Amino acid sequence: MEIKVNKCVIRRTIPFVTSQASQDTVNAVIIQISDGEHMGVGETCPRPHINGETLDSSFNQAVAWAQSIEVGPSITPFSFDPGYTQLGSSTAMGIESALFDLYSRQIGVPLHRLMNDQQREIVSYAGFIGANVKGQKLQKGLHRYADYDFVRMKLSGDLNDDFERINMFRETLPSVSLWIDVNQAWDETVYDRASELDGVYMIEQPFSVGRESLNNKLRDHAHVMLDESVQSLEDMHRFKDTMDAVNLKLLKLGHYSAVHESVMQAKEAGLQTYCGGTTMTDIAAAYARHLEFAVPSLDFFTTGKPRASVLKEPISGSLGYSMEPLALSPQDVGLGVELYEDALARCTREYFVRRL
Repeated sequence: MEIKVNKCVIRRTIPFVTSQASQDTVNAVIIQISDGEHMGVGETCPRPHINGETLDSSFNQAVAWAQSIEVGPSITPFSFDPGYTQLGSSTAMGIESALFDLYSRQIGVPLHRLMNDQQREIVSYAGFIGANVKGQKLQKGLHRYADYDFVRMKLSGDLNDDFERINMFRETLPSVSLWIDVNQAWDETVYDRASELDGVYMIEQPFSVGRESLNNKLRDHAHVMLDESVQSLEDMHRFKDTMDAVNLKLLKLGHYSAVHESVMQAKEAGLQTYCGGTTMTDIAAAYARHLEFAVPSLDFFTTGKPRASVLKEPISGSLGYSMEPLALSPQDVGLGVELYEDALARCTREYFVRRL
C-alpha cells in the first residue's frame, strides 16, 4: 500500500472571473492511494475565503492523516473518520474521494452506488457564463445553451452592465430559466430596478454578508439563494427566512455524510438546494458528479461538469457526457477520471510518500 500527497498549483487557460476576483490558477492537493493493483485519487480544494483552508494547511493535514493510518479497516471509506485531528472540509473531501475511488475499483461497483442505495438516474446540468463574457461574445455563446433548462450567469456588480447582460439573455434564450450569481456585489440601489428582475428565476447572494435582510424586497421578483452568508448549518437556519434556496458548497461540507445531512436539513427548512463548487480539476468535479447522483434531494447541478478544457495542463481525462446537457448515472467503477502522471509532476510543488 502506498499513499502519495501532492501539493499542486495548476494554471488555467482562461481566468475564472467573479464580481470579487479573478483566478488564474487552481490550488489543489492531489491524494493518491494505491494497493499495488488499483489506485484511488482525490482532490482537496483549499480556498481561504470559502473554507479557511490554504494550500499549505491542506497539504499538512493530508500528510498527517497519511502518517497516522495503518493497513486495515481504516483504509476503506466506511471507516474513514473525517473528524480526525479536525480535518478541514475540503481535505476530508479529498481523502474520502481517494478512498471511495480505490474501493470502487477494488470491488467493481460504481462509486455513487457505494454512497447511497437511493439514486437518481439522470442529472440535468445548468449552463455557466462567467462575469467577463459580454457583448457579442455573450450573445454568440448563449446559443449553445438553447436546450438547457437553466443557465447560471456570474454578474460584475455594475448595474448597467448586469442588466444589459440579463436583457440580452432574455432576448436570446426566452425559454431558458436564468440564474444570476452576484457574489455580494449589489447594494440597495438595485431596488430602483427590481421590476427588471421579474422573470429571473434565481438571484444568488445579491448583498454582502451581514445584510441578508435586504434580500426580502428582491424576493417579490425572483427566488434568492444565499452562498457566502452560509458557512455552517447554524447560518442556514438563522437566515432561512431571508432566502428561498441555499448553496451549501461542497468545499464547505466536505465528506459525503455531511453533504447528505446538510441537504436533508435544508429541505426540511423548505429551501431549494445546490451543492456548488469553484475552480477545481476533473478529479473533484468527478467526485461531485457521484455525489449529485447519490443525493437525490439536490435541486440544482453544475459542479460535476468537466474542467479539463480550462486547465493549462489537465491532470485528468475529461469526464464526458452521456448526452448534453443531461448526464446519465456513471456505470464504470471509480471516479471516472485517470491521472496523467507527467502533467501531475509538472504541477507539483512538494510531495509526501508513505509506503505501508
